[in-house]
Amino acid sequence: MHDLAALAIETAKRRGASYSDVRVMDIRHRDISTKNGEVGTLAESESLGLGVRVIAGGAWGFSSTDRLTKEGVQACAAEAVAIAKASALAKRENVSLAPEETHVDTWQNPFLKDPFRIPVETQIGLLLAADKEMRQGRHRRGRIHVVPAHRTALRRQHRFVDSSGEDAIGRGNRGHELCRHRNPETFVSE
Repeated sequence: MHDLAALAIETAKRRGASYSDVRVMDIRHRDISTKNGEVGTLAESESLGLGVRVIAGGAWGFSSTDRLTKEGVQACAAEAVAIAKASALAKRENVSLAPEETHVDTWQNPFLKDPFRIPVETQIGLLLAADKEMRQGRHRRGRIHVVPAHRTALRRQHRFVDSSGEDAIGRGNRGHELCRHRNPETFVSE
């Protein structure tokens, strides 16, 4: 991915950008839900793309693509410069960046377990077990009838590279579970 980011920066520079940065994003999302002892949702998606932001003619331009080929990245960078130049026609003043030292770093948020390494079957089993426990419970007004349980996980990996030499790699996982009964006045019988 670093080669594609470098290609985008070089293309933007050749097209007249005074500054450029590239973000490569790789996102994976999983969503699982159950309701009343049945699996309701089981969805997983992945996306991979690249965004190019430039300053040309004293104005910002941006473009993005999921075509991660030499031609796709060059077209994306060229479009970002064209947008910046078009925006420059209506600007009141030039964009100026605050001075900042260059950073080269990698970071990862802390997590105990990668949710994408836990088998889907195990995650469904956990939700169904919580669902069963809740349906066996009682509310002050009676038995609980509708019990949704939900688990979502998100993995985001990104790389940021800019024309000043910045190069940062970030990895983050996020997940949450929600197991609850809904409005007891609606879903509880006497």
